[in-house]
Parts: sequence; C-alpha cells; structure tokens
Amino acid sequence: MNKLYTRATIDQNEGDESRIITGKAVTFGTRSQYLGYWEFINKDAITQELVDNSDVIANFQHDDTRMLARWTRGKGTLSLSLKEDGLYFEFECPDTTLGNDILWHIRHGNLRQCSFAFTVPNDEAFRWFRDENDELCAEVMQIDGLYDVSIVTEPAYEDTFVDARNFDLEAIKRSLDEAKEEVVEVTKPNDDYYRDKLSKTMNYVK
Repeated sequence: MNKLYTRATIDQNEGDESRIITGKAVTFGTRSQYLGYWEFINKDAITQELVDNSDVIANFQHDDTRMLARWTRGKGTLSLSLKEDGLYFEFECPDTTLGNDILWHIRHGNLRQCSFAFTVPNDEAFRWFRDENDELCAEVMQIDGLYDVSIVTEPAYEDTFVDARNFDLEAIKRSLDEAKEEVVEVTKPNDDYYRDKLSKTMNYVK
C-alpha cells in the first residue's frame, strides 16, 4: 500500500514539527481496486522525460482549487522523483487553512493514501487480457500526460490512481469471450489478434 506520511520530527532549533509531506503517488505492477476490471501500471508507462516536462499540481481530492504545491518542468514547490517501483513526491505543506487541515489529518491517520491523474495517447496504451481466474485485466503501457498527485480519501487503487477515461466494459468482455472460443488461449496480451479485436471495442470518454 502506498502510504502518505509526513516527517514528524522535531526541529531542535525552533521546536516546530516538520511540515514536509512525502508520498508515493504511483506504484508499478500493483493491482487496482476493482473498477469493472483489474488494472496495473507498467513500470515503463511513465518516463523521466515525461516527468521532467510535466506541469503537476499537488492537491486534495483531485481538485485544483485546493492546491498545495506545484511542479512546473522541474521547478516549483513540489518535488517529483521517478524510481523503479513508482513515482514519489515531496512538498512543504503551506501554512494555509487547507494546508493546516491536511497536515492535521495526515498526522492523526485520517488521510493515508494518494493518487494521480493521467492521460494515455491511444487505444494501444492499454493491454487487455484475462488472468488465471478468467477475470478481465488491463495493463497501462504508456502514459502521455501527468496532471496531479493528490491526497485522497478513497483511491481507486489501495495504492494509487485516477483515470479520466471510461470504457465500454461489456463490449470488451464480449470481445474477449469470442476470442477465447476461437483461439482457446486468452492469456497472451501481446497477441496482435487481441490487440486488433479489442481496439474496436474501446469507447473513451475524454
């Protein structure tokens, strides 16, 4: 689980608790909560180049009017760090009504998780397949836009994630079931057969 936490150390010089908030907004290879399907973020879905050139807001509940910090192409009050297991962030919580409320709730364990908002370039960014239990799964292979890292109360992932698009899940399931009958093996997400068949069934809502 990606926990959101603060450094609650005592400053020996001023006697104040630290206001630094750190968290992990994206975990690679971890299964989401059930979204009508199970989702995973591939470790290569986010590149350092994307992070370096993004304008990302740290906010509460994905609401940009409740901004806490901001990363603008490597500058600003928000820091982002891409590592092997995910995307991390850090910022000094502002001394505002919102900032103080957020800090209080984190310190008392009421807020424990975080999320992120993203976009993908096209249908091919999702790799659809069925797992060993014959359940529908999607792996996000490429992300082309990062927009926020957010402190949230109910993330789609126990770890992370918010997606701005919806799918025609019933059409995807029917397509996979048809493919299963025709080919027997349905656990090959790299197969061009599935890619071509599924790309016709995805209905994105931007």
